[in-house]
Amino acid sequence: MTDENTSGRTAGSSNQKAIYILLGLIIGLMVVILAIIVWPEADLPAPTASAPAEQPAAAPSAAAPAGVAPAEVDPNSATKVTEGTDPGDFTSEYYELVLAGDYETAFDMQPADRQAGTTVADFQAQLEGYGITGYELVSAVEEGEQYTVVIDQITGFGTFENTWVFTSDGEGGWFVASKEVSQMK
Repeated sequence: MTDENTSGRTAGSSNQKAIYILLGLIIGLMVVILAIIVWPEADLPAPTASAPAEQPAAAPSAAAPAGVAPAEVDPNSATKVTEGTDPGDFTSEYYELVLAGDYETAFDMQPADRQAGTTVADFQAQLEGYGITGYELVSAVEEGEQYTVVIDQITGFGTFENTWVFTSDGEGGWFVASKEVSQMK
């Protein structure tokens, strides 16, 4: 009778340990999946020791944030802002198209480097994964040959600050130079 109780406890303990290990593995897997969904798709920059502290939303920078330099644009391949369109309006149109599900047109509005090596279908899947529910224009500032637009992209995971940088074409128009996700608010 004593042997049965001892072996019963041992079997119960083994089952409990197995359950705890299995639960730990499931939780770990869920954390990894969540990290894959949130961080890589958000295109967040890798943390660095020299990263600037978060800037308050009430005082957006007129130029690109630290670490976000406008990309060199090739006039032959760069995305061109529609003639007569202000970069702030162009950027708002991009988010309106995304919200309306017109991913093909929105894809073509991205900087050329973001279009390279991907497809409209991949772009659509990525944006649908974000769960974008809205956007807010934070600032649109022209400074010489550069125009910087800051947009808050509202998603099911939180609000992400997106910085679009445009470079003058020298004839009154603009090229899309870069688009960066600089921080989650």
